[in-house]
Amino acid sequence: MSKVVEVLSLDDNETTKIIGSVAMPPERIRLTQASLLVNAAELLCTLRVDDPVAWDHVNELYEDD
Repeated sequence: MSKVVEVLSLDDNETTKIIGSVAMPPERIRLTQASLLVNAAELLCTLRVDDPVAWDHVNELYEDD
């Protein structure tokens, strides 16, 4: 989770560089980026324990589209 802490501790200038020209408050950008990292970590953990629901999710994302 150190990457989440790193993202949450970025200053406003560094934060706006992440997203580019989208008009969002820097705090919202930091929270969104941290949320994406947490969601990806949760999915990875469920894939590592071979949870079929997680594999269904990956299949839906990459093969069914």
